[in-house]
Amino acid sequence: MSPAASVRALKAAEAGRLLAGAIATSPLLSAEAKQRGLAESDLAAMVLAKASEAAAEIASIEAQRQAAQADIDAAASPLAINAIIERIL
Repeated sequence: MSPAASVRALKAAEAGRLLAGAIATSPLLSAEAKQRGLAESDLAAMVLAKASEAAAEIASIEAQRQAAQADIDAAASPLAINAIIERIL
């Protein structure tokens, strides 16, 4: 996982805990919220919304990847595999 992805995951986890009332403030979100002129809870909601959108995109890509892999596994020849690759690119 890249450093940026790690930070996004930590921010999403803290945002979830903050909005659930499990923590009163978030070290990662409080400074950013202050710098952006937002309430910490508003930033937390924005972080979770963005994480949800990203998860939906990742799920769609993964479903496409799995379908392509199944097609490749079922392919009868190298030409059929090439056709699958051309279709997905």
